[in-house]
Amino acid sequence: MKIFLVEDQAMMREMLYERLAQENEIEVVGEASDGRTAIDLIPAYQPDIVVVDIGLPDLSGIEVMRQIHATHPQIKFVALSQHSDKRFVEGLFEAGGSAYVLKMNFVHELVEALWEVQAGREYVSTHLNNPIIIHHVHDSAAPSKPSPLTAREREVLRHVAEGKTTAQIAEALHLAQSTIGTHRQHIMDKLDLHSVAALTTYAIREGLMDGADEPS
Repeated sequence: MKIFLVEDQAMMREMLYERLAQENEIEVVGEASDGRTAIDLIPAYQPDIVVVDIGLPDLSGIEVMRQIHATHPQIKFVALSQHSDKRFVEGLFEAGGSAYVLKMNFVHELVEALWEVQAGREYVSTHLNNPIIIHHVHDSAAPSKPSPLTAREREVLRHVAEGKTTAQIAEALHLAQSTIGTHRQHIMDKLDLHSVAALTTYAIREGLMDGADEPS
């Protein structure tokens, strides 16, 4: 089984590598420390499964899943997260992921999750036994509704939801403020959402946020 690791913290990435190196039938074929690099590298390595941190500093892990799943649906995903909020779990499955493992349990659960996913099944960390989550896993074979937003619009939305101004977003994305304004208007029109609060709720549900301020 070929695994690709996406984790921004070097120490955690090393711990994941060392844990997987103990398994004779598992090989870590590549690593990335941020979402954009992962999207560039994953297709070249053609792993069976990508183990990805939900809370990456640039693109969220769920956004990485969404973009890779759209072009390489055969690649499967196991998400790592410190958050037990069901919205993140639901976001995982909606983006095409197959397993959700809490970071505090990765030593005991990651390998089991990988083999479950390799066998074509889903896995949710044993500490996440919320009936809503369980129902979602059982019903995850149903096709998910594709996002109406482009990749750039989703990126702009993430910054909006983080409370950044148009000028700050333009600087972060190296775009003109007028371009950001156009993207923002398109986002609101497509989603029929016209307040920052509503856009933020949507962004969380879609897994665009890193979850740093979300309840655990």
